[in-house]
Amino acid sequence: MPQIAIHNIQLQHIRFDRNPNFYIEHENSHIPIRYNISIEHEYHQAHLIVHVKVKSPGEEEDRTLPFYFEIVIAGDFKLIGEVEDSMIHQYANINCPAIIFPYLREILADITRRAGFPPLHLQPVNFMKLNKRLSVQEKSAAVKKIRKKKASNL
Repeated sequence: MPQIAIHNIQLQHIRFDRNPNFYIEHENSHIPIRYNISIEHEYHQAHLIVHVKVKSPGEEEDRTLPFYFEIVIAGDFKLIGEVEDSMIHQYANINCPAIIFPYLREILADITRRAGFPPLHLQPVNFMKLNKRLSVQEKSAAVKKIRKKKASNL
């Protein structure tokens, strides 16, 4: 089983837009925020680059929220030892995002606090469950695409 070493973790992109029409009643009020997580990766010569993106709903989609944010953090990990393709998938979608996520959470909490809101502390993410859910969704989408293609060929 290969070992993993953190080579570098860095902020790639950050965007934070405050909604000037949003009013917070109490300083310690709970702010309900929805967000999406996406993961992308590339693997070259024993280096696995993983990008974790956390994004609130589109800025124009929901202006009832106090702010819009988008943060991307990239981690460069060196895989040491013999690496099978299935292990690359596991490291890229489960292990590495779990290492990167606390950095992203800290940045978001800090920026929301600096913007005058209570710090937004994202809840821990079970990347194993997230990976399974995304795999099921991808397989479902692929089956639909194949069915649609077969139907158009008739």
